[in-house]
Amino acid sequence: FQGTPQLSDKGNIAIKVIAQDTKGGTAESPFSLNVVEALSQKVIRVGGSFVYTIPSDMISSPLGSVTYSVTLDDGSPLPTWLNHSPAINIISGTPPSDSDGIYSILVTADDGVQAPVLGTISLTVGLNAGPKVANPLSNQVAQVGQTFRLVVSDNTFVDPNDDSLTFNAKGVNGRKLPSWLTFTDRTLEGKPGPGDTGAFNDKTIPIQICATDGDQEACTVFDLSVQGTSTEEEILTILGPLATVAGLSIAWYQKRGLLLNPWNREKYNKGTRNVSIGQPFNYKLETPKSKIKLVKAFEGTRMLADLPAPKTLDQRGWLEWLKHDKSIRGGTLLPNWLKYDAAKNQLASNYSPRLEDVGLYTIRVFGHGEVILEEVRFNVGDQNGKKFEMNSM
Repeated sequence: FQGTPQLSDKGNIAIKVIAQDTKGGTAESPFSLNVVEALSQKVIRVGGSFVYTIPSDMISSPLGSVTYSVTLDDGSPLPTWLNHSPAINIISGTPPSDSDGIYSILVTADDGVQAPVLGTISLTVGLNAGPKVANPLSNQVAQVGQTFRLVVSDNTFVDPNDDSLTFNAKGVNGRKLPSWLTFTDRTLEGKPGPGDTGAFNDKTIPIQICATDGDQEACTVFDLSVQGTSTEEEILTILGPLATVAGLSIAWYQKRGLLLNPWNREKYNKGTRNVSIGQPFNYKLETPKSKIKLVKAFEGTRMLADLPAPKTLDQRGWLEWLKHDKSIRGGTLLPNWLKYDAAKNQLASNYSPRLEDVGLYTIRVFGHGEVILEEVRFNVGDQNGKKFEMNSM
């Protein structure tokens, strides 16, 4: 038997199958074919909500009183998660995680007079397949002072169950969106200000936009680069010329000795002191220790290496001593025969100069701005009065 029943064919159809042999003998087998109405086909996911209202016109009763019963199509009771409320004729339920499968539900309408009318509901319960990212969002650029707007298109996410999706936007690693950005109706929008970019370069903000079906979530992540003039750059634009002038003024002040020293030579030049071999020696600096910024020794017109000051000297400056005719042996700060007495602010012999200490020492005391405050020369010679000529400085 084969055929497609119409809605008008619903009900019981009595059918008899008769077999006849060649001699006229017969045998028959009657059966009943019950044509029922396919009321609905539903597909839901585990954890989803199923609600179906039984149509009130399944049967037209002259008595006006109809009883509805709901079972599975094999006559067994409905599963425990599925309920029929006769008072309102609604079938509803939420399938748990272990209830995936296909359910054929039989609805029977009976007025007690006519033959009952049957209808079926095909309910498919599937495991939830959460939303997925179909087309990831690309990196974006926002300009300071201009409105940025990004609309999440319909094809960015897909849901295999065709569930309704809701959307949200947030920073990565639990961070919030910056205060100038909002996300409403799948639209990310805002206008960054000078303080929203990097001080002297672009500021990159990782952002993720997510879709959820209420059970599972999928996110697409992109970088939003904020470009434009920052607050710090605006300040420099205003103050830059002033800073340049101030910097030049400070640089000139620090080098003012280049102009003043040639005119002050008579004031700072203290002449030459002869130091005899084998004789103790001391020289008290005329410059107060509090004004000393730097003390240097020279060989002719060439300045040799700068050396750090000993801790006994005023901490604002350095003290370096170099001989004219040879470098100080051993790389020490002072020649072996000379020491600095901080308490008395004087140079004194550590021991009486020896033959190997013979030489000419030129020492300059500098104040701030490399202004020379004092210059003295030490000519170490033998007892016969040997002198050493000094190269012009």
